[in-house]
Amino acid sequence: MEISYHKNFNKTFQKLSPKMQEKVEKTIVAFQNDPNFLALFSGLRSDLTFTRAVSPGYPL
Repeated sequence: MEISYHKNFNKTFQKLSPKMQEKVEKTIVAFQNDPNFLALFSGLRSDLTFTRAVSPGYPL
């Protein structure tokens, strides 16, 4: 699955170890597949990117 991220997320993500990148990807995919998560963000404007929407309280 191809996910488009906020550009600042990409810069940070590239600096992580491959093992950590895998953990982050699994966490993001799990969030995207969670119906509660999707319901929470379904009311947001569609032009918000995924990363900006979750980054304030997102434990990475």
